[in-house]
Amino acid sequence: MQAVLQEEMKMPRLSFLAKEERGLTLVEVLVSVTLLVLMSMSFAPALMFVLETAERNRIRTTATVLANEVIEELRGKSFDEIVIDESNLVGEKVEERAVDGHDYLVKTIIYWLELDEIGEPNWDYKGITVEVSPIGSYTGKGPAVTLETAVSREFGTPFLGGIGIRVHAYRGWQTGEREPSPDLWIKVTQGAKQERHLIKNGKVLILGFAEGKCTIAPEVPSGFMIRPDSVLEMDLAKGSNDLELYLEKPCNLKVNINL
Repeated sequence: MQAVLQEEMKMPRLSFLAKEERGLTLVEVLVSVTLLVLMSMSFAPALMFVLETAERNRIRTTATVLANEVIEELRGKSFDEIVIDESNLVGEKVEERAVDGHDYLVKTIIYWLELDEIGEPNWDYKGITVEVSPIGSYTGKGPAVTLETAVSREFGTPFLGGIGIRVHAYRGWQTGEREPSPDLWIKVTQGAKQERHLIKNGKVLILGFAEGKCTIAPEVPSGFMIRPDSVLEMDLAKGSNDLELYLEKPCNLKVNINL
């Protein structure tokens, strides 16, 4: 009998009493949803900033790799082979390249590089500037990447024949020490020969032209005026052929009238 009672005491007892549990009211649900929305909105700008920064870094990395590829392609060539094309030894070449389904604009500028001021043409160095920027749907979403390098003439490579021209460009209306002008292109024409050269850091060296007359036409940046003229003629001869240009924005007067 005692064993039966102990067995009954061990068996769980069922309770049919319902627990009184209180749920959320409509007001509490609305308040909770509002708080979640506000928290999401506060994190959204930070998330967008992180995503945009990551995207810009990816674009910049890709552009840097492209610029390095172009420079390495050129450095793998001989000094005489580093040209824009068969008819233009120096100048600018523009092309598009696609990486991972996105397009990039690649500008390659080749120019004669003068490392001294001895007054005579220097045929031993070429400068290379490569600028890569995203285009298409990526336009404006990443910074342009610019890389520069220089290559030297190999021993035994013959000198380039012809006459050299040295062009300097300065800011106008200046007093004291002359300030280099913004970078600008000039077009040099002699007969059927025509080349575009970039005046960088206020000067450019032009090589390979013949004796005689040539025309130099600066491509003046927007908002600037130039002197002595927008189209100049030079009579090239052996020795030093120097030309100075001056660029500046037109003078203006701003008057405030307070009544």
